[in-house]
Amino acid sequence: MSNGLTNILKIAVGGVITAGAVLSGSLISSSVENNAGKNRNSSSEPQVVSSEEPYEEIDPITDEIKAIADQYDYTFDPLSVIIEQEEKYEFSEPKADADNPGYYDPNLASVPNGATRDGYNLVYYFEGAYAEGYQGDYSQTYGYLYLWDDGLFGGRISDRDVKGYWYNSSLKNETDEPDCLNMVSNVSRYESIITDTSSGFYHYQAYLYCHMSWGGDRSIIMNGYPYYPEVAMFIDTQSEEVPTCEVNKNFDISFWTPSRVLKNLSYSAVFIQTDVTWEAEDGSITIAYVDNQKARGIASITANFNKVGEKDITVKWNGLEASVTVNVTEAA
Repeated sequence: MSNGLTNILKIAVGGVITAGAVLSGSLISSSVENNAGKNRNSSSEPQVVSSEEPYEEIDPITDEIKAIADQYDYTFDPLSVIIEQEEKYEFSEPKADADNPGYYDPNLASVPNGATRDGYNLVYYFEGAYAEGYQGDYSQTYGYLYLWDDGLFGGRISDRDVKGYWYNSSLKNETDEPDCLNMVSNVSRYESIITDTSSGFYHYQAYLYCHMSWGGDRSIIMNGYPYYPEVAMFIDTQSEEVPTCEVNKNFDISFWTPSRVLKNLSYSAVFIQTDVTWEAEDGSITIAYVDNQKARGIASITANFNKVGEKDITVKWNGLEASVTVNVTEAA
């Protein structure tokens, strides 16, 4: 594998397409354990792809992506938010004559379990997935948590809605900087959510209760990061060369990873890869799912072109898109 940089990437935001050079990022697996991606200041090592030569990590954040991020209108800084821990929390309005009532926010009852909340900014976002192959079923069970700038949070883990308070400055903190990230709730099994710091794209990690659809109880790893909106995509092909394939012959692209880029230029694999739409110019894309069920994940992805020449393979997700140009040659 040579080190030539010849792939072509197209990035679209709001329907506007910009052409630029592709820089293949580190291999970011779509599996639950390795879906972390990168923080641009991270020093974590890339995974090694099985090949004749080791795959060298290259920064995928092109000048075009930087320009898109710079032009994206979003000024809220989640890292500036400090929520101090309260001595005691109330989950319903305390009585007027209550002795030593704790902190209560009347907006708690209206906190949604999703990412939309008018008038408030999202500070931290957590996502997680769990699968174990129960009776041969490897379907993913998902969880999401949304921490807002008024100190409230809401979310859903499997079939359970969770809401409550969060803080990133403990009672013992004597500085102006965060010293933790914890949540409290009155929902059974989520009364105290303690996170640990992590490195890479995800800054925090928590192990939480997860009720399975078949009735079992499990733990789910929830990974969180300071929220910035997704502004662009790229496709990690794990190669710096222009991909080449033959006309009318299946071309395996199962190892290509559609990745998201945030406003702050950190990036990771798209969390749910089955949500990505694939297209091939003058050709077709075939996606095979595990046990022929989309919920169980992708088994393979192949492209097949019916014309020779330079053709684009395009991915679309969440209003964004990215393309890689493939050199389609005559059959041998």
